[in-house]
Amino acid sequence: MTIHHNHGGVHPVMIAAIITSLLFLLAIICTIVPLLPSWIFIAASPLLYGAIAGFQHLSIAAWIAVVLTIALLLLIDTFATSMSTLRVGGTKWAVIGAVIGAILGPLLLTPLLGIFIGPAIGAMAAELLRVRKIRDLTVVAKVGAVSLLSQLMTTLIKLLLVAGCAVVFFYALK
Repeated sequence: MTIHHNHGGVHPVMIAAIITSLLFLLAIICTIVPLLPSWIFIAASPLLYGAIAGFQHLSIAAWIAVVLTIALLLLIDTFATSMSTLRVGGTKWAVIGAVIGAILGPLLLTPLLGIFIGPAIGAMAAELLRVRKIRDLTVVAKVGAVSLLSQLMTTLIKLLLVAGCAVVFFYALK
């Protein structure tokens, strides 16, 4: 179903492009400050664009860019921090602590600060509760540092993915 309204002489393709640009901008903002998963806005982009301007304007490349980006974002969110935490000697408890820290961090600290250091604090706290030995503090420190670095790196990678998706999406329109 395509909506064909003439809004004061503005072409539906232009309206669709503006709305889709705003959706990609929201995806970028939510990558930095994850109030909502950024993939929601990415998924909505071709659907709204097609509904307003016509699905015939969407190429296979635009659809592939959207689907691939969403899959990569979900994969990164699921595995990146936990894999890096485990590689430096952290346990499953550190991974669980990082998840809890990611949830509670923005609530207990400022939202932006909590998003980045919450997982590190959670991972360190879980490892501290697990080891309870002073000599094992180096593992705890490594887990916290790697969790923080992983959060920063994955955010940067996700930003590049979202921005790249937006570029490919608009370039691949028919």
